Amino acid sequence: ANPPANFGARPSANRFASAAHACFPPPARQRPRAMDSALPSRVLVLGSRSAIGRKFIDALDSVKLEPVAVSSQVCDLLEAESVDKLIAQLRPLKGTFRFAVQFSTTYGARDLLMARHVARIVNALEIPRLVFLSSWVVMLDPSLMSTCYIEAKRKCEAFYRDMWHDNPKKLRIIRPSVVIGDASLLHQRLLDALAYVPALIPTSLARCFVGVDEVVSTTLQVAMQEGDGLRTHCCLGSLKSVREAIGAKEPSTLSAKAAHLMLAPVRMWIHLAISFLAFVCCYFRGWLALFVTPQTQEDVLALCSPHNVQHVQVLGRGAIYKYYKQRFENKLLVNMGQHKGVVHMSQQSIVVRSGTTFTDLLEALLPTGRTLLVHPNYKYITAGAAVMVPVHGSSLKHPLVNNCILSVTYLSGGRILKRRPAHAPEGADANDEVMCGPVDVVLEVELALSPLDTRTQTYTQSKRTYERSLRGKAVVELLDDAVANAELRMNIPQMGESWQLYTYTVAQAKKGDTFRLPQNWVGKLWDPFLKDGKGFLSRLGLENLVVSCIDNYEIFLEVDDFAEWADEYSEHCGQWPFFKVLVRKCCSASFFGHSRPLYAIDIAILHTQKNLDLSLSIFSKYKSAQLHPSKYVGPLGSKIPLLKCASHAHAR
Repeated sequence: ANPPANFGARPSANRFASAAHACFPPPARQRPRAMDSALPSRVLVLGSRSAIGRKFIDALDSVKLEPVAVSSQVCDLLEAESVDKLIAQLRPLKGTFRFAVQFSTTYGARDLLMARHVARIVNALEIPRLVFLSSWVVMLDPSLMSTCYIEAKRKCEAFYRDMWHDNPKKLRIIRPSVVIGDASLLHQRLLDALAYVPALIPTSLARCFVGVDEVVSTTLQVAMQEGDGLRTHCCLGSLKSVREAIGAKEPSTLSAKAAHLMLAPVRMWIHLAISFLAFVCCYFRGWLALFVTPQTQEDVLALCSPHNVQHVQVLGRGAIYKYYKQRFENKLLVNMGQHKGVVHMSQQSIVVRSGTTFTDLLEALLPTGRTLLVHPNYKYITAGAAVMVPVHGSSLKHPLVNNCILSVTYLSGGRILKRRPAHAPEGADANDEVMCGPVDVVLEVELALSPLDTRTQTYTQSKRTYERSLRGKAVVELLDDAVANAELRMNIPQMGESWQLYTYTVAQAKKGDTFRLPQNWVGKLWDPFLKDGKGFLSRLGLENLVVSCIDNYEIFLEVDDFAEWADEYSEHCGQWPFFKVLVRKCCSASFFGHSRPLYAIDIAILHTQKNLDLSLSIFSKYKSAQLHPSKYVGPLGSKIPLLKCASHAHAR
């Protein structure tokens, strides 16, 4: 059987050339030469009439490869009989294909049937590689975003992986974000329409827009890569508001500003309408979803490739909190919360994926009777976060979870590396090499296990009360003399509450009791209400409201500055607007690159400009002051630097 006349036709201005000029194969003098004469010279393009497919065919000229263009007019990839006919017609060309690319889609559940037929074509023609154009939407949180299109893309990816599980180099998956740059593309047409009414567009609407030419270039580059390599590649653009994407400019004249201001209520109602529609329609929800949740290491590597680093910001936990949003404009937030689970466990240590929360980790350890050397007081923190920032907790010896990390597996510059911290726990092979750099992505964490048998022993919490007028030196002595994780706190100082010192000891566990971390009354109240997205306030949708009203920041000071601050606080604690003050000796000398120990001051305050100005005036005068990098920063960050842990400040 001979290939039909319209195979290999390059789409022209009217989409297809005439049959006389579209015959396949072309005359020898017209046939482009492959880059390497020893390699096959043809490319099977499925979905050749799509906007991306047409541009991809044009791009093949640059690498001197011949397209075999297959559109829905040539073959219905949903019909087995049509697919059989295509295979029969192309069988004489078997062995001449370099790779195949699938741009075709039904935008629905029938994509999976199409994938089965495409796999048949690839196997029958012995094509060494298939490049499948999927979408970034497969990495959106499944609990928030699930449509027929998204589920179909997820199932197609899973099908292709299973099909060529033993031959991973046969499959490449491209996940572009929202593709624009061609008038025939859906979202480009939408942007063109919205460009007529820029003053009505709410600033909250945003997507990761990427040009079609960049998608084509990435697809071609990935298709031609030799060897195994990564199977999955993301092609992301920077996160932009719709107003930015259409090139809307801020009003400059007085009349334009007045008109823009008058339309503010309209924009607000449009935003509220879209927010309402987002509850019932995933498409509208997508315009408000500014984070993705990779589940596998392959997902993480694809998202955080060297090409995408400039477009993403990796988080260890949920992305709704304002102290993340404030600093990462035009960044797609990568929430590692779904990259979780236990990888390996021994008597001495446990290896977990970076998105594993400590509450899940403790539940996994519970049947074994083993536990961790340090437990964070707020147990919804992830293991990955404990690497990058100072996470304190309940321990009889170690002040930070970071003190008990045995090794870290992380991504840096496109390579997967493994390091042990310079200050590993006793028994670890500690060295002087640093762990990871500031843009690295933590993949797995190995934590030391405690010899404490939680089936017979547990932590108990004790509390001692001290006068609220306690001077700075006395506070320092109290923290120095207490156990490593001692916390001195004052809740609602305006009510006359005294200093409360919380410490921990080991006690005999009561029969039948399960291991639980002791908490003060604040933790017992806070956890059930929030539970990191699963508590009462969260389920009512009020978590954002609570967090938007409260600022929680943490300041680190060296001992002299800390004592001076404590003196000042003892005089003004009733007048300052802090409703929570918690202080602790955070770390040993040189752990964060300091020659002296650091003391942490954890503050909670209502979010008002007056309160922020007061906080800035109090703490900016201390030379040693540094901010906790994963808590609220706001205007404090303009005067006070962020703390950088020595274990990941410089990579090599």
